Amino acid sequence: DVSLYREEIGTAIFDKVAELDVTESRGIEIFGSKIYITTDEGAMSSVSSNIYTNESIDFIPEFTSVNISNNTVIVTTINKIGIDLFVGTDRRIYVLNNGGELWLQFEEKNTVIPTFYVDAILQKIGYYYNNGGEDQNISFDEIINHESVVEVSNKYDMYFAEYGGWAQSRYSAKFIVYNNNHQFGESRDEIE
Repeated sequence: DVSLYREEIGTAIFDKVAELDVTESRGIEIFGSKIYITTDEGAMSSVSSNIYTNESIDFIPEFTSVNISNNTVIVTTINKIGIDLFVGTDRRIYVLNNGGELWLQFEEKNTVIPTFYVDAILQKIGYYYNNGGEDQNISFDEIINHESVVEVSNKYDMYFAEYGGWAQSRYSAKFIVYNNNHQFGESRDEIE
C-alpha cells in the first residue's frame, strides 16, 4: 500500500493521513481544496472536508471521463499551471479548471502507445519514453537492476495484406515489414 503523510506545522513530525490501495504513486498536486495523486490504478482525488486539518483523508478515483471503453487510462502526470490543472495521459493532455470542468486540450493520434514490462511485470507509471523517429528510448524513475529484462509490446490495428498476402502461397517465406517507407521489422531467416 501507498501512504500519504502530512507534516505538523512547526515540527518535524509527520502523521499518516491516508492509505491508498495501490502499488505505486508518482505525481501529487493540491488544486483547489483537493489533493490529486497519480497511481498505477488511475488518478485519485481527496474527498475529505479539509485536507489541512482532517486526521484522515479519503480518496476516490478521479478523471474517469478519460477512460476508454471502461478501461482505466493511467494518468501519468498532473501539473498546476496558473489557475488550471494539466492532466497528462499517453497521447493526450486534459485541462481541469477551478470550476471542476475537464476538457481535452491536445491529442496526438498518429503514434503507437507501447506497453513496457520489467522482468515480466507490467509497468503502468514511473517511466518516460520516446518512440518518435529513429531515436527510441525509455527512462525509468527508479534505477532497475542491470540484469532486469525490459520488454516492449505494441498494439497495432489489424492489417490485411493486399492480394491476400503470402501466407496461403508460401507460409515459410521471409518477409520485411515497412511502415511509411521505414523498415519496421523482419522475420527470421528460417520460419518453420
